[in-house]
Amino acid sequence: MLMTASCCRWKPAVRVSVAVLLLLPIPAFAQWTVNEGTAIAPDIASDERIAFDLLGQLWILPNRGSKAQRISTGGFPVREPRFSPDDSAILFQTRVGGSPGAAIIELESGNIRILNGPSSLDAAWHPDGQRITLAAGPDGETDLFDHELESGRRTQLTDLEGSETDPAWSSSGRDLAFVHEVNGRFRLVLRRSGGDDQVLVESESRLSSPSWRPDYSLLTYLRHGDEVEARMLILSEPMLDRELVSEDDLFDSPIAWMDRQRMVYAANGAIRRRDFNSWIPRDVPFRATIDPPAEPPVVVRPGLPEYASPERRWSLRVSRLLSPEGDRFLPDRDVIIDGGRIADIRPAGPGGDALDIGEAWLIPGLIDTGACLAAGTPESLGPLLLSLGVTTMVAELPHRDQLNGVWAGASVPGPLLLSSAHLGPVSELADGSRILAANVEQALEERRSPAGRQYADAALTFTENRYTYLSGSGNPTASSVDELLSLRQAALLAGRLERSLTMNPAVLPKRANVIVGSGCSGIPPGLATIAGIRALLDSGRSLQTVLAAATRDAADALAIPAGRIEPGRMADFVLLGTNPLVDRNAFERVIAVVRNGRLYSVSGLIDKAGVEKVYN
Repeated sequence: MLMTASCCRWKPAVRVSVAVLLLLPIPAFAQWTVNEGTAIAPDIASDERIAFDLLGQLWILPNRGSKAQRISTGGFPVREPRFSPDDSAILFQTRVGGSPGAAIIELESGNIRILNGPSSLDAAWHPDGQRITLAAGPDGETDLFDHELESGRRTQLTDLEGSETDPAWSSSGRDLAFVHEVNGRFRLVLRRSGGDDQVLVESESRLSSPSWRPDYSLLTYLRHGDEVEARMLILSEPMLDRELVSEDDLFDSPIAWMDRQRMVYAANGAIRRRDFNSWIPRDVPFRATIDPPAEPPVVVRPGLPEYASPERRWSLRVSRLLSPEGDRFLPDRDVIIDGGRIADIRPAGPGGDALDIGEAWLIPGLIDTGACLAAGTPESLGPLLLSLGVTTMVAELPHRDQLNGVWAGASVPGPLLLSSAHLGPVSELADGSRILAANVEQALEERRSPAGRQYADAALTFTENRYTYLSGSGNPTASSVDELLSLRQAALLAGRLERSLTMNPAVLPKRANVIVGSGCSGIPPGLATIAGIRALLDSGRSLQTVLAAATRDAADALAIPAGRIEPGRMADFVLLGTNPLVDRNAFERVIAVVRNGRLYSVSGLIDKAGVEKVYN
């Protein structure tokens, strides 16, 4: 790869944190310009324009041009764009409300149409231009459906055991090819008009991306083994199965045919053009100039609320204390508390007058950066929230100052309440997720080529990590929520779920920075915080990452002296009965809570709430 000032595979704009990807330092320029991509999927129009996806965005390369034009899709991420039969629109795969879906953009007007209905994994035009064939269904068991664009009506085309995906119509619209997966085996199936299904290829390796040559003489498809290979089925008698494309890193997308002789595909970071009778492809050069994401705005945060702290100095002895880095527990420590702050932390010595808690794991208090509290929240809710380990909440309440004054005391303690101004501006993205930065378009999750490589644009796929996502609540329909409702506090929190009125939380990028912000989902406050923690664990994040999201990282996002156990920080802690870096259920095993320098047992907090003081 050439790396010069005037000609290079990529030119970054500003320094970004991509040390995981690149070992070389990144110079600073005004914009990024890339001329290769990772896992791009090209399609070609009759006038030889090429549409392709790059960084989850839609680009069109003019005929005989090399400067690609970005087409705005309103923040909806793009995969596998496909020209309509008349080239006036582009169909693409996207995410809608956190679920996979499909959309169409009209190129002249820029209007975007979301194909409503069940989540769809694959989408293809019917040659009449009036229908889209989708692979859709729950829990990975997909069938094929025809979606009529005018009426929105869907007609089911397949109902086989297993899943049917990758639909591809012949140019006449009479014959449909698709991939059928059942019991770990893959079949390339041909359904002729008025005829029975015919299995053309069967394999234990994955099959994908069928595509018809315009003259109907052959059908191409991809076979995934140690490498991806493009093959062609010559529909003769007998049928012949031959290799079509041999590339070191062939990308997983259908072969796009310009006519019966010319084809376009993507491999090794480039868009390739090849004649059918030639084994030598040519690169189609492109340059895509990308503006770097806007820097997060400077946030002017208000000061901490004023409230009284106890005039007392005392020592808490714990058997295990979470390190400030949040990666391990330190054995046998005395935490010196003066008023509402940590004065010192020392190795536990013999004797002394420290209050010894015994076998417990001390962590910072949990922080919910987007709690859903009703306007009439009573004072009696505070002890219940504390009993769940939640010591700080961001919530807009008209009587927040009044509650802070009461909840900072000993008789009816509760979490510290902050306004959303401490968090700064929150933007909602097209898929429903929320971030702590404005005017940012979301790309799809990190992409790699079939060979596991990342090309020049890979440096940009991690820009989303410069932003912090609010986790959103846990899914109120999840079975784990029923487990939360068995906790003692659930009855006092009027733990009734309006499940039919809630939406599933947005699916966050797996590598994105995230903090816990439960939001409104029908799950009672406090329990919603724990449900949000569980949802992050269910997404595959580590226990250490999730613990940080609910403590250290949330405190950093709010710019408050909490989230870590070290001198100078607020004395807001939670004592757990098991190790939260090992046991995913540890957050539901709260023994005691320290809030504003005072220690409370869970049973004492529940007694303070009072059975008759039910939160509605």
